[in-house]
Amino acid sequence: MRRPRPSPRTIAAALLLAAATPPGSARADAVSDAATVALHETRGAAVAERIGLAGAAARYARNTEALDAWVAEALAGALARATEQAEADRLEEAAAAVIEAHGIAEDPAALLATPEVSRLVERLDAAARAAEAGADFVTAASLFGRLDLLFEQSGRFREDAERVGHHVELVGLYRPLELARQVRQRDRRLGREVPDLPPDADDGPRWQDRLASIERGMAAAALERAVETHIGRGGYGPALAGGLLALRQLAETPELRVEFPALLDEAPRRAWADELVALESRAREAGRGLKQSEALAMLEEALAAGDGLVPESVSVHEFADGALASLDPFTGMYWPADLDELRRATQGAFFGVGIRISLRDLALTVSSPLANTPAADAGLQAGDQIVSVDGRSTAGWTLARAVRAITGPEGTRVVLGVRREGEEEVRDVSIVRSRIDLDSVQGWSLLPAEAGVEAGWSHWIDAAAGIGYVRLTQFLPQTADDLKAGLEGLRADGSLHGLILDLRFNPGGLLGSAIEIADLFVDDGPLVETIDAAGNVRDKYQARRRGTDTELPLAVLVNRGSASAAEIVAGILGDTGRAAVVGERTYGKGSVQNVFWNPGERSTRPPRWGMKVTTHHYRLPGGAVIHRAPGADRWGIDPTIEIPVPDQFVAWGVELRQELDVLRGPGAAPPLLTRSHPAVQRVGLDPLDPQDEGARERVEVPGLQPEDLLDLGLDPQLEAALLLLKTRRVEAAALGGS
Repeated sequence: MRRPRPSPRTIAAALLLAAATPPGSARADAVSDAATVALHETRGAAVAERIGLAGAAARYARNTEALDAWVAEALAGALARATEQAEADRLEEAAAAVIEAHGIAEDPAALLATPEVSRLVERLDAAARAAEAGADFVTAASLFGRLDLLFEQSGRFREDAERVGHHVELVGLYRPLELARQVRQRDRRLGREVPDLPPDADDGPRWQDRLASIERGMAAAALERAVETHIGRGGYGPALAGGLLALRQLAETPELRVEFPALLDEAPRRAWADELVALESRAREAGRGLKQSEALAMLEEALAAGDGLVPESVSVHEFADGALASLDPFTGMYWPADLDELRRATQGAFFGVGIRISLRDLALTVSSPLANTPAADAGLQAGDQIVSVDGRSTAGWTLARAVRAITGPEGTRVVLGVRREGEEEVRDVSIVRSRIDLDSVQGWSLLPAEAGVEAGWSHWIDAAAGIGYVRLTQFLPQTADDLKAGLEGLRADGSLHGLILDLRFNPGGLLGSAIEIADLFVDDGPLVETIDAAGNVRDKYQARRRGTDTELPLAVLVNRGSASAAEIVAGILGDTGRAAVVGERTYGKGSVQNVFWNPGERSTRPPRWGMKVTTHHYRLPGGAVIHRAPGADRWGIDPTIEIPVPDQFVAWGVELRQELDVLRGPGAAPPLLTRSHPAVQRVGLDPLDPQDEGARERVEVPGLQPEDLLDLGLDPQLEAALLLLKTRRVEAAALGGS
């Protein structure tokens, strides 16, 4: 069961502070008493009044009570919808309603055990298996995916979801147009309105381009290196079996027989599939005891049996991906076609025009131009539709295809066909691509360019209280330096008394960047170490005193989307007592992946292909291992102050934050929010229930401010962190500080 939220009374400030003090600390009681008394003592009272502590606590109390009321109503509504949809035989909608209820129930496990939900789960399971048996993999994937979400912790449906998900991936790679048709058919069957595919929908990336330069030897080299270095040390049997299973699924996916006509001949196709079943059985039976020479011989046998049925590059691609994926979710291949995307992810920059894009009502739309980029200079605005790229219609494009088309070598030109709301004509906007540095350090409010000053971020969330706010979206080479610059800007602009470090939805990044950031606030002792399967320490990272700030009060925000390097930073700051960690348990990705370029070849330069293999796990100063092992009931970072937030509130908060982060020039359209969003009351509208018809309609809501996240109660975790730091400020004053 979830732990209760902190008290919504004014005393919540003191309770939050006490909860943030390490258990067993001699200061715990004194801190709580001091914070409480501080509200009344002369010096503390003066500071409390000046920084609005009582008002912040009252807002927190009001919003907490409103959230509790919303949860009770939403839970009842979700369960009623689940029953109604199940009775109407609309199983996917019924499952979605149960997922909603599961996300807000005080005891999710008890909810799943109720007779009504148990019966629905049985129906969903049967329907998913029937859809899979009928080769309707899109429907099967949707149903098993929902079941996997409900039973994520136990993993009851994980293998089913992965199996049918792989079939969908196969169709998406080799017959993307067929997958698009199936998705549309399913949507129409569910009563949704979807447009027909455009005439040029098949004029997209081809699998032949993605699999170009893949060679037969890569499969054996990848298998050998993975088995030699993976932390699981499971031997050749399991990895070989995983690759053979992936090949068998390739042979047994009916939609692929059009793309690979030799598979239409049932006798050789069946013979290949039977051979793969036999080899897979031998591999699983041998397990760790399978010798390298035997495994490689079995691999050659499997590939040879598929000769003439599918191209060799296809067999190698599917086998290697399947073998590595079977070891853990983070071990995988870097094929030649992946290298450009990998460089972008690790170098923190790419060459393009500088826009964030999304699919809005199936149209390619500018979410926001990035500050100080060619797109901003060219006048592109949020809401602009990109209807063509270099004269080619974008109708039916995926985001991945759009990114590939718009990015390109530095100094080259791309012409975007842009349609702006309220304008009938499509304008051709010619933009020269340049280096775009990714913005991994963001602030509380976006400041537009003016008077020759470039656009940028304000990091003050509460300047009167001296509290700053920094969002780290990922850990790139420049992240630590950008964070230092943000802190220097805060100190130059006022008196800094506290910092909120927001790591929610941060998927991680470079370990070196994470260590450098943690080292800014911890002056001594171990930060993190890597261990092998036996618990032996392989690498240890220590704090350095130089440049460390040990006095600045910190609150770190985390949630289920905080992973890898984000978990390391939160864990270090929490374990060392340097920060209060506020939010929800993190994702649990605490493993080290080593990258091997051109494995099995004499030279790794230049890298033509590669692979990443999980070789170690991270261990924090307090001794905890972050990584979530299969079947584990402990993983990730547990917050000091746990504050669960319903998914709907998270969605509303993210929606508002995204609109606030849009760079808007003079005359730009105001923010757009869905009709279900609480902020639409600003323009005299009553928010619709998220399930109502028309709830996804977007309306203009001018005048939005970041403070609306707090005033509307959409971010209880951020509210608690701010209240905590305000209390620390008052406590310091009551104990003789400033």
